[in-house]
Amino acid sequence: MHSYHLHIRGQVQGVGFRPFVYRLAQQYGLQGSVSNGTDGVHILVNAMPEDFSRFREDICRQAPSMARITAVDWSETAAADYAGFSIVASAAHDKRDVLISPDFGLCAACREELWDANNRRYQFPFTTCTQCGPRLSIIENIPYDREFTTMAPFVMCEPCREEYEAITDRRYFSQTNACSSCGPQLAVYGQSATTTDLIGEVAAWLQSGAIVAVKGVGGFLLLCDACNAEAIGRLRKRKNRPRKPLALLYPDLACIEADVLLSEGARAALQHSSFPIVLCPLRATPASPLPMELIAPGLHQLGLMLPNSPLLDLLAGRFGGPLVATSGNVSGAPICYQNEQAATHLSSIADRLLVHNRDIVIPQDDSVCRFSRINDQRILLRRSRGLAPTYWHARAQAYPTVLAMGADMKSVFGISHQQNIYLSQYLGDLGSYDSQQQYEYVLQHYLKLTGCQPLVILHDLHPAYVSTRLAHTLEASERHAFQHHKAHLAACLFENDLLDGEEAVLGVVWDGVGYGEDGQIWGGEFFRYQAGQFLRAYHFDYFDYLLGDKMSLEPRLAALSACKQAAWAEELLRPKFTQQEWQLYTRLLSQQAGLQTSSVGRLFDAVACLLGLGDRNTYEGEAAIYVEQLAQQYVQANGFDPIDSYVQAQASYYRIPTYSIFQYLLIDLKKGRDKAYIAAKFHRTLVQIVENVARYTGCTKLAFSGGVFQNGLLADMLIDRLSAGHQLFFHRQVSPNDENIALGQLALYFKSLRP
Repeated sequence: MHSYHLHIRGQVQGVGFRPFVYRLAQQYGLQGSVSNGTDGVHILVNAMPEDFSRFREDICRQAPSMARITAVDWSETAAADYAGFSIVASAAHDKRDVLISPDFGLCAACREELWDANNRRYQFPFTTCTQCGPRLSIIENIPYDREFTTMAPFVMCEPCREEYEAITDRRYFSQTNACSSCGPQLAVYGQSATTTDLIGEVAAWLQSGAIVAVKGVGGFLLLCDACNAEAIGRLRKRKNRPRKPLALLYPDLACIEADVLLSEGARAALQHSSFPIVLCPLRATPASPLPMELIAPGLHQLGLMLPNSPLLDLLAGRFGGPLVATSGNVSGAPICYQNEQAATHLSSIADRLLVHNRDIVIPQDDSVCRFSRINDQRILLRRSRGLAPTYWHARAQAYPTVLAMGADMKSVFGISHQQNIYLSQYLGDLGSYDSQQQYEYVLQHYLKLTGCQPLVILHDLHPAYVSTRLAHTLEASERHAFQHHKAHLAACLFENDLLDGEEAVLGVVWDGVGYGEDGQIWGGEFFRYQAGQFLRAYHFDYFDYLLGDKMSLEPRLAALSACKQAAWAEELLRPKFTQQEWQLYTRLLSQQAGLQTSSVGRLFDAVACLLGLGDRNTYEGEAAIYVEQLAQQYVQANGFDPIDSYVQAQASYYRIPTYSIFQYLLIDLKKGRDKAYIAAKFHRTLVQIVENVARYTGCTKLAFSGGVFQNGLLADMLIDRLSAGHQLFFHRQVSPNDENIALGQLALYFKSLRP
């Protein structure tokens, strides 16, 4: 008999790993122990060499479904004597090398119990097991044990304790185990209990048209009847959210399928343990009488989700239909996650607040994704609850301890430490003071969990970014600034293991705004990446960055700038401005002074304005969404083949002629061409430009990043046109938008350390 120490690293805490090891050891008849540590799971065992080998292999092969093993180390130790096999108290280690489990959505077994009138957890809104329930949102420290979570105040009753200690029970060693007798309790904020069926009462409020703020897993949601136009109108007015689409919560998949078209990818995503919001095209005649002009004005798609928690499952099920479920915040502010905070900020929006007494440690919005209509290409729009904080990288390696601050829009910070990379959940726009405070609070919490204090800090090149200024307030021995679009591309290269490759890669990075190395505003960039070097090979011709950030809010300004040299532009654009505005703005353009931009995001805005889709954005990306939707309508009816381009297919040029593209587009408008065709033709032009640049730079590997590539039709067109002769690489675990900047900053720093 030999004694061994087995050390398992990865996402192995909060996933039922210790009970799993215990059961497996019992099957093998082994003696020893298993415990959590700040650096993973530790197993001490006595076994014959062949039994230990099989035991070790079975641990990896049969691990719990939510576990992700990144490393297995073992060694033979001095002989030890164990009495049976046991789960022992977690051990503290100086080294912290453990992945932090995300929150897991309601599992099928717990959902079945939730609706079983004969089960003792019938309609208990906080039921969980080792395979589901809150994790990241309740962890105050590691290792993951109840005493280090906000479940600590809830002392298990005798029946729950028996489950917790019963090896055959799926709640064996479940740190969140509780029931209605000993677990968290619901309440209406500021009111005494008036009923024993609070869920039924809340469902009745919703059916009567009330707006209810509900404390979910990662923060508050604002709920109302999705078929009640008056209630939705009140919600929009109170929240100051005039047109931005509202997400819907459905009770089950069958109800969803009656209203939208589901691809295989969308169906799988809706049922994934992260339970994200998924954007899906609306059916021609949805079963639910949804007032779409109030839910998603001007759009033919819905953002929808299934209940991620037992509380939401009960509310949606008792309500019996779709509910508007939008973040519990005032527009522009971060999500509320504390009871008193919600009472202060949401009482003017919600008619009632449904709260509970399980604290949330850090807030999280819902994750959001979509799938392209033709190729079912997954595009992550927001990486948050259920997906953050761990980034999975195929190549296990020791990373330096580094903090990457990310960007200001769609802010996410990144930490590399030991063999792990942590990317925070989406933290919003750092333009508001509240968001800045929340960013700093969440950052300090992650530093506590990881047990590291990075002295190398990375930030964006833009000197005025809030994240850049924050970087200079932190103690550091090194600070490095990286250009925004190079970070975008580096993130995509890192995700696809291309950062160290020898073959040249064409990086296509298109977004709204990023500070360029020449002091201009970049956003329509082509980089030839090879041997660690970024060559800015091409970019869209500069046009005036008219009135700075105001331009991103008003597509009419983008159109005016992009068309300033084009015939027929004035007669189309002048009615969109007052006389005073027209004189001022055209004078500014004639001076040819100030900032210039190559932004493809602003070009989408310009096209939207010219096609009559909108002169002002009420939320980020609104105009571009309308352009994509209009083009998609043409493609759905006619396919790709009839679509021409505004640039020649065989062009060999030294620049990308922004103004001439719009000159030709205006000619089509002058001829009275179908606007849906023009929108599709603009998309086709972008793809043709990529093809031309790829040929001219000699690259067959193409990597895409930047917010423009949230466009599903553009992804489909690229795949359709270019995949035969090129390898196309998109983001996998992170969004193409600015959420990936922190990962890109880390990747650029890692690369700088290697020859």
